This record gives sequence, C-alpha cells and structure tokens, in this order.
Amino acid sequence: WATSPRSPADTSTDGTGFDSVTACQCNVGSFRTASGACVACGLGSACAGFGRAPEAAPGFQLVAIGDQGLSILSCLGDVRRCPGGGLRACGASRDSTSPACGGCSEGFFEDTNGICSPCTVVGSIVFTILVIGGGAGILVGLVVLVNRKLVQHHAILSCTILAGLTVTTVQALGVFNQISIEWP
Repeated sequence: WATSPRSPADTSTDGTGFDSVTACQCNVGSFRTASGACVACGLGSACAGFGRAPEAAPGFQLVAIGDQGLSILSCLGDVRRCPGGGLRACGASRDSTSPACGGCSEGFFEDTNGICSPCTVVGSIVFTILVIGGGAGILVGLVVLVNRKLVQHHAILSCTILAGLTVTTVQALGVFNQISIEWP
C-alpha cells in the first residue's frame, strides 16, 4: 500500500507506482459510500477495501449500504441461515427479503432441523382424501341413523338436506386447505 501527501488520510492505493489521487481507495476495514466518504465497516461485516463491496460475516445479513454505514442484522440460530456474503445474501432456499433470513423461500418450509425443505403435493392430497373420506363416512352414518328412526318420507328429505350440508362442509374444508399457515 502506498499513501501520498495528497491522498485523504483514510485511503491508500492497492500497490505502488500510482501517480493520481483517483487511484486512492478506502483502506481495509472500510468502504466508500455514494457520497465518496470512507466509513468503517463495523461488527458483523467484512470490508476488503480498495473499491471492493462490503460483505456480511457468517452469521449476519447485510440489508443496506448507506452513507451513514451498513445495516446489518444478526442471524439467530444456525449459521447456515446467514452464510455471509453480499447484500441480502441468505442460505439455501432462504427468503432474502425476510429479516435475518428468518423465513424460507416460497415453495419451502422450515423443518424441525431449521432447514428449508421443499413443499410437496402429498400433504394436500392426503388432506383432501381425509376430508372427502370423513365427509362420506359422516353421510353414510347419518343415512343409516335416519333410516332407522324415521319413516321413509322424512328419511329422503333428511338425506337430501344432509347431502347439501356435506357438500358445503367439504367446500369449506377445501378453502381451509388453501390457507397457508406459517408456524414459528
């Protein structure tokens, strides 16, 4: 590194032999803001200096680079959530827009090990089969019960009403199946 009497105090060059003050870059541990000032990186970041962009250290997420410094979030839990790196860098299948890489990308869920795993269609199919099977079981049970206790005329009316209620219930449960619930 070389400094010259004309270069700003917090800058130097990445080598020797430069003949212009424009070759001066921010030192290691700092970065140049949009306004041209050199600002120290701070906790949770790594700055290689000399015009290179600041990066987050492992366990942190760099969310913004501004004139006042860096906005960095500490990622709690597994370091794989925030492996470090450039702006908004997150681990595999993590949502880079969620604070501290806390959420999974769309189409993924966080399993018990804290890893974002892909969502499968099997869960939806099993839920649908259980709802339809449960509704059919209730319908059959009620038809048998109604046929034992009522005369034939009232049984047909009751079965028709019951069939309508069953269809409504299955539709309502189908709506619940479409709701996405995020568990902590």
